[in-house]
Amino acid sequence: MSIVSDKTPFSANTISVSEVNATIKACVDSPIFKGLEVFGEISGFKFSGPHAYFTLKDKESQLSCVCFYAAKTYNPKDGESVICKGSVDYYVKGGRLSLQVSSIQPVGKGLLFLEFERLKAKLLEEGLFDAAHKKPIPKFAKRVLVVTSKTGAVIRDIVTTVRRKNPIIDIVVKDVRVQGEGAGKEIAKVLERVDNLGYDVIIIARGGGSLEDLAPFYDEQLVRTVYKMKTPVVSAVGHETDFSLCDFVADARAATPTAAGELVAYDYYAMADELKKNMQRLLTGAKRSYEKKTAKAQLDMSKLQRLAVYKMKTPVVSAVGHETDFSLCDFVADARAATPTAAGELVAYDYYAMADELKKNMQRLLTGAKRSYEKKTAKAQLDMSKLQRLASEFYMQRTRKVEQCLEKSKNLVQRKFDLAAARAEKATGALDNLSPLKILKRGYFRLQSGNETISKVSTLKVGDEITATGGDGTVRATVKEIELNKEN
Repeated sequence: MSIVSDKTPFSANTISVSEVNATIKACVDSPIFKGLEVFGEISGFKFSGPHAYFTLKDKESQLSCVCFYAAKTYNPKDGESVICKGSVDYYVKGGRLSLQVSSIQPVGKGLLFLEFERLKAKLLEEGLFDAAHKKPIPKFAKRVLVVTSKTGAVIRDIVTTVRRKNPIIDIVVKDVRVQGEGAGKEIAKVLERVDNLGYDVIIIARGGGSLEDLAPFYDEQLVRTVYKMKTPVVSAVGHETDFSLCDFVADARAATPTAAGELVAYDYYAMADELKKNMQRLLTGAKRSYEKKTAKAQLDMSKLQRLAVYKMKTPVVSAVGHETDFSLCDFVADARAATPTAAGELVAYDYYAMADELKKNMQRLLTGAKRSYEKKTAKAQLDMSKLQRLASEFYMQRTRKVEQCLEKSKNLVQRKFDLAAARAEKATGALDNLSPLKILKRGYFRLQSGNETISKVSTLKVGDEITATGGDGTVRATVKEIELNKEN
């Protein structure tokens, strides 16, 4: 928000940004900030051309540093303790304070790094990092909890990745601090509260940063809490090259937040395609089975017809005389018929009855195969309809949740806007108190020779015209006598 607007004209108390920065510059240029030897830990050391840029820190504070034309024979590592010799400088144009380092003297590994290494060795010896204690990540997770800061880009990467693979997974975000004193213990308490709420998997996520930025994820209480979790935990802290103690104790580590989303979300669209292909294969198989049974029934009918006209060698049947007549042939024959008619009945099977029965059996077979095909086709269509309805329901559910999230985000942005406005108003009051005119009204005078402000008496000589500006007016005078302090 602009301090000066169209509705707020410039007043006598208004000063520019350049004037504020010039005042700060004048203070920083004091000899007290020259030739310092500052002890601290290296963080974020990097070269840009011939210059080196890094942060010098301790447990309570940090200081931006620059070493122009730094020698590349010695490159400090993050966490290493050093003594930096140099002077404090204020960059007026950019409004930035930094320590201009002339030399870097290594002292040894930083205390923070050493503490992390000690805790890592301790937990490793206790067995907290053993693979035998790690739980498998569910293949088909339905409810996923993401523990991270809602204001970072991390949550956007995770949600985007999960939604790209699966629109029906329920994603819940738990907003926590992921940086600063006590953040690790706060995350541990959150995990204890949500462990029995029915989530399939929990993702602990944070973007990349320096060693001190990732310090909450080296907290011993947090590491032990992750170890005791009943719900599978995925650690997605930092970038691919960053490792925290949470990575070692979690059930799975993701190199990036995007990789975490890929890990916990099954591919809904690939599964739907596979189901569609399986249904198509089922329908094709049923059709082929129907056609195969139909062809077999037709083949059986053809065989029966060929059997009816085949002349077999048969035993002899005697049909001599009438029912009461007997001959020697009757006694020697394989069978006797009382009459020729009876002989015909004895040796002939009913071809027409058998063909009719076979026709009926084939019809029943064809009807059964058709019903089976229709039943399987109807089931496949019903399954597809259920799947489409389920996808639609979840889509509507997700849409409602997105709208709720947008409303919450709108309210959050409004609150932040109101807070920024209040801070701007407070800052306006502070700058007003720094106005040169207000300072002059308290009894001070601003001495000028021409357009130059007089900061030292030694710069004047007898006969110079000077101007003294006070809170209530201006005095013009000529220097008649100059008396310097003895120390000067």
